[in-house]
Amino acid sequence: MFLLDKNTTRILSRAIDKMGGQESIDLPLEDHPLLRLQRLDDIETGQGDGYSLAIGQLKSVHPPRYEARMILLVVDRRDRRKGKGTMTVFPVSFNDDVNDVSEIGALLAKGKVRKFSTIIQQSLAEYARTWLAGLSTAGYF
Repeated sequence: MFLLDKNTTRILSRAIDKMGGQESIDLPLEDHPLLRLQRLDDIETGQGDGYSLAIGQLKSVHPPRYEARMILLVVDRRDRRKGKGTMTVFPVSFNDDVNDVSEIGALLAKGKVRKFSTIIQQSLAEYARTWLAGLSTAGYF
């Protein structure tokens, strides 16, 4: 599986820290779409136990319709009390309901990674790098 780079992982770790252990949070930002972070399923990986995390900019809340949404596989081994440890993140998928775009780089089922495409994950990782940096610059996290 293809990893996100360290800078992108660092940005994502700030977003995850904002969740504070909650399953889902909404991050409003004036003049921007609402950003929703939602922990989905626990997933076993070769890197350790992790979970899938959805991050999406909502175009509409009811029903949820996303302008952009990524699902990432997160293996978080950080010890916040000691300030040590690592976080490993793999891109899983991206979709954009407004422009009708969808890419799937990994298939997650029954708590495991069943299939993945390194080539598609590389493309998703590049998109995640640009998109998450833009969200951070805008002020979401």
